[in-house]
Amino acid sequence: MNPIGVPTAFPDDAMAPEGQYSSRQELVTAISAWAAPRGYDFSVTTSWKTPNGRTGVIYGCDRSGIRKAKPTKKRKRRTTTRRTGCLFSITAKESLCGTIWKLTHRPGPGFHQHNHEPSFSEQAHPAHRHLSSPDRSTVHRLTDAGIKPKKIQSYLRLNSDTLATQQDIYNCIAQGKRSLPKAKATCIAIAGESRARLKTKERCRGLEKTEDLEEAMKILG
Repeated sequence: MNPIGVPTAFPDDAMAPEGQYSSRQELVTAISAWAAPRGYDFSVTTSWKTPNGRTGVIYGCDRSGIRKAKPTKKRKRRTTTRRTGCLFSITAKESLCGTIWKLTHRPGPGFHQHNHEPSFSEQAHPAHRHLSSPDRSTVHRLTDAGIKPKKIQSYLRLNSDTLATQQDIYNCIAQGKRSLPKAKATCIAIAGESRARLKTKERCRGLEKTEDLEEAMKILG
């Protein structure tokens, strides 16, 4: 249920206006910015290639489609889905020259109306909580400095336009750890081993050159 005072119907201008854009990314940014304050977001419903190589995309409400439950003998937990089968959608097509993307409305009233209420917050849509590359870099730098996710979120709220939640910050940190290059991990391991051997050698320097020498050789391997 939406909080008191929040509209429970979409505005008359919910549909993004038709137009032309210089790139697909520019088009996506524009329709996402249009949808955010109106209680929904777009996602790719389907895409195709024409015989001459042009790309076409249907961008639909991110609550389109119906989740199909996988049959299992034992269901460990109940799950919910945001999908309502909403048909609200628009069409984007690449020009033959590849330098223009044209946004058009789909014919038929079913594609111009949502079958659900608008979201009460932009944070309800993952795409609106997207962390930009600079924000992700900031998260990783602050994490390396020992700053907690809660404080990182507060910093981003004051210094960027992101709507990322604390869980989004945790996810970003986890992704950064998983994407750590193997070469860097190897270098860290080698550096750690080198420091350990150096400390061992320093300990051995204080040993006598008689019986203790054999012990030192054993330590160094």
